[in-house]
Amino acid sequence: MVQADYDNSGLLGMAAVYPGYLAVRHTLFIECDAAHDTVQAAIDEAQRCTPICICFAMRSPSPGRWCSARARRRRSGMDALARALREAGLSSVTTERIATTADYADAQAACDAAFIAGPVALAYSRFDDATRSKVHTEYLASIAAWGVESGYSLPGEFVIGSARLA
Repeated sequence: MVQADYDNSGLLGMAAVYPGYLAVRHTLFIECDAAHDTVQAAIDEAQRCTPICICFAMRSPSPGRWCSARARRRRSGMDALARALREAGLSSVTTERIATTADYADAQAACDAAFIAGPVALAYSRFDDATRSKVHTEYLASIAAWGVESGYSLPGEFVIGSARLA
């Protein structure tokens, strides 16, 4: 089990708050016949050598880069989903990109979709009214280019893939 402490106001850029995890804890549930000291030694060594544990232990941001996903697909000849399916040992891999729009009748409907039913719903549920108002204002400004009449028509894309066990 993994537990993490974080402040979503940092993630949303709303405060001078570190946007990463403030603390990460994990609990391993192990059932085996080995002696406690033997199991503990194996866990200690695995955690010392596990990249993900090292990343969580580091407080400094990881360097990164970005590139256009379309440019990357053109360069690589296959998209990330197809590559992941092939790397998982699957064959007859096909992918399809489906362009769509998310249409909202008004600003309230757009905000509700993003914050009440979206991926930040849990954090949003803990915001006070002033913070919610600020988030709404910033979000609506970020989608203003897709405004139509009194609502919004946001472009989106679904990527679906299929494959067979090799």
